[in-house]
Amino acid sequence: MSKNTVIKNRVVDFESLSARIEKVRAAPDSRRFEIDLVAITRPSAQRDCFLCGFPLRDSSGLAKDATAICVHCSYLYVTAPDYRPALAQFRLRVENANRQAQMLSVRINNRQAIDAATLSALVVGLPLSEVEFYLGLPKEDLTSFDYGLEVARWRVAGAEFELWFQTQVCISVK
Repeated sequence: MSKNTVIKNRVVDFESLSARIEKVRAAPDSRRFEIDLVAITRPSAQRDCFLCGFPLRDSSGLAKDATAICVHCSYLYVTAPDYRPALAQFRLRVENANRQAQMLSVRINNRQAIDAATLSALVVGLPLSEVEFYLGLPKEDLTSFDYGLEVARWRVAGAEFELWFQTQVCISVK
């Protein structure tokens, strides 16, 4: 990575998120799509999730005013009886990840070594979509194992790391 490396910060309008969730909950005909993991890392013409803002796969045929959300947001905020605990956890996760991304950017720009502990502080506990948002696409595709375990390699500041996922949530960095 270059001298001026900046790991992206995630921008979420938390002030209006509850109102947007309520709007989707009141409109049961809203469409649900998978997140387009590749489009997270580069500009896309895809529609974004009305709630989390990530690009949606196969959503190009929707009308401009249609409310489209990702399957993940549907499960956490729309179909759940009480979405407030998940929303509070999401806010804490984004705020922490943004702080960790900023600290990682400083370490990279100061040419300090990046170790597994430093990277773990950013990615452990994040879903795959958020890991790809912060770090980009993996060096190689995910390899799946039994019981929902997956592993892929990422290159960060010249160092290579294995990130382990269980049911698409990062559980460790090696």
